[in-house]
Amino acid sequence: MLLAISGIFFIPAKEASAARPSISADNKAFDILTGSYVLTGNVRVEIGQRIITADKATVNLLSMVVTGEGNINLFSAEDDITFSGDRVTVVGPDKTASVTGHASFKQGETSITADDASYNWQTKLAVFSQNVCLTINGNRTNHESLTYHVINRTVEEASPAL
Repeated sequence: MLLAISGIFFIPAKEASAARPSISADNKAFDILTGSYVLTGNVRVEIGQRIITADKATVNLLSMVVTGEGNINLFSAEDDITFSGDRVTVVGPDKTASVTGHASFKQGETSITADDASYNWQTKLAVFSQNVCLTINGNRTNHESLTYHVINRTVEEASPAL
């Protein structure tokens, strides 16, 4: 719920505290019409135990959607995982992240690279597609797609490389 009084917008405390991000960047602007921060240069967005870094990003405070571009990294302390790639979209209410372009995943001795990746914080499943390379303890296999369970640290499903 958003309240407007004399052109000033207020977010009720209950909603504002639900997932208030910590935002820093070299350049930061706020677009009041969209409810979004537009960030460039050394972008860092922290939401709970998740940290997103990028060259540039947009953070919509109303929808809790974060999009980032250029040298992106997404770290989840909760799951001890790191994603990197060219672009990221994190949809807070859905508890999902999509990494596109040179997607890379790291968890302990497991690394996975692919053209695209997605992660769901509720199901704890990471899905990789196109040109997937899985490396576990130095053993490397190639796949067209792969689903990895972050908590169990297991491959749930994999299709062979074409």
